[in-house]
Amino acid sequence: MTERFELACVNARHGGCAGEVIFREPVTGRGPALLRCDHHQALSVERAEKQRPV
Repeated sequence: MTERFELACVNARHGGCAGEVIFREPVTGRGPALLRCDHHQALSVERAEKQRPV
């Protein structure tokens, strides 16, 4: 018997998940890969770009 598990976005508790949930490298380049949906990954990238010095 094979059991199937759903992958859950690390940000699922905040709602609004959309798209594929896969392991993604952190946008900071440090730390472990996290399970994140397309939507929350895009938000994470957007936040990181705003914090980068010009």
